Amino acid sequence: MKKLLIITLISASASSFAVTKHDNEVVFVGEPGAININFEFLDSNITGGQPVDNYITQHNDGNKYHVLIGAGRKGSNGVADSFKKETDGKFIVAAGEGKETGPDALNFYWRAKMIINGSPVKGEVLVGQGHYLFTNNWWFGTTEKTQVDWQNCGTYGYQMQRMDLTTEDGSTYQVFNSARSNTFPIYSMKDGDILCKEHARHPRPSI
Repeated sequence: MKKLLIITLISASASSFAVTKHDNEVVFVGEPGAININFEFLDSNITGGQPVDNYITQHNDGNKYHVLIGAGRKGSNGVADSFKKETDGKFIVAAGEGKETGPDALNFYWRAKMIINGSPVKGEVLVGQGHYLFTNNWWFGTTEKTQVDWQNCGTYGYQMQRMDLTTEDGSTYQVFNSARSNTFPIYSMKDGDILCKEHARHPRPSI
């Protein structure tokens, strides 16, 4: 009886923890004085049985744009597969550590129209959260076919992955990965020397 009671309590505790809704924040760092960012939330995809808010909240602190969604944190292959299918498996950038081929599992992702400097980005953007070692890492993707390549950081001895975002007014911006697992720099220029210095990720050999 005592063993059964202990097992029941453990099981109930694990079940309760598994469906906890957390505040999940991702940060977009705009090029100082040149970028204004906003999102129009569309919908989300989350592991079955997990709670999720049907909205996002946004605020900016100078050139840092914080976006938060309340959601559970249970990873699944199905959510990651859907994310990769919608982004064609290649129009993806990871914050912190992540494979170029995309996530193996995601806790959730949300979809939105992204607006930069008053003009909508072509296609829709997907922003997802996964897990790597002891931290939650984030993924950014787009449904629009675009260019994904590497910013050579020259004397800094590494590269940063970047992806083009084109707005309806014809402007082009780049979203980059960074060393921080929840941060995506967005710049309007491809000369990223200053960006390399400020948002260095773990070393990758330069070309």
